[in-house]
Amino acid sequence: MTDMFSAGEETVKTCLMWSFVFLLRHPEVMKRVQEELDAVVGRLRMPSLEDQQHLPYTEATICEVLRRSSLVPLGTFHATSRTTTLGGYTIPENTTVIPLLYACHMDPKQWDNPEGFDPTRFIDSEGGVKKPKQFMPFGIGRRICLGQVLAKSELFLFFTSILHVFDVALPEGEPLPSMEGDMTTTYSPKPFKVRQ
Repeated sequence: MTDMFSAGEETVKTCLMWSFVFLLRHPEVMKRVQEELDAVVGRLRMPSLEDQQHLPYTEATICEVLRRSSLVPLGTFHATSRTTTLGGYTIPENTTVIPLLYACHMDPKQWDNPEGFDPTRFIDSEGGVKKPKQFMPFGIGRRICLGQVLAKSELFLFFTSILHVFDVALPEGEPLPSMEGDMTTTYSPKPFKVRQ
């Protein structure tokens, strides 16, 4: 159990760090999230999970952070139960298969301008949140991340609470945070500084 909670803590922390990298580089996105929070939540209380369905741009921004950062670039190991063919390749029975989630999230055949940061790619024509099949930050198949629901809830609450209370900005003279990261347990952004 401890390992499961530790893994969830690391991924939520890393995703929050990436969210601030992207928001510092795209202040117009942060402003729009804060405006949506003010319109839906108001200034007299903190955001709650009940607000999530009424905050499509905020939810889309979190999805775009998960897609663009690919903080867990490899999915859970799977194994073929029988010989199969995929994309013209024969994969023998009992072969270990590791989904490369990063490739799914950065494929130019699946995403317009995959290197860009654009939360509106997750907004449908009616203004709701859409999650295309090629979006799989928590893995795929029967072995999808066990902590997905908890991680998404924590991420939403931390992200919205911080942006509801603070204007995150760079300290005077500080460069924009790097888009390069370091591979540890997760793909983490390089250290950077912020001020409120």
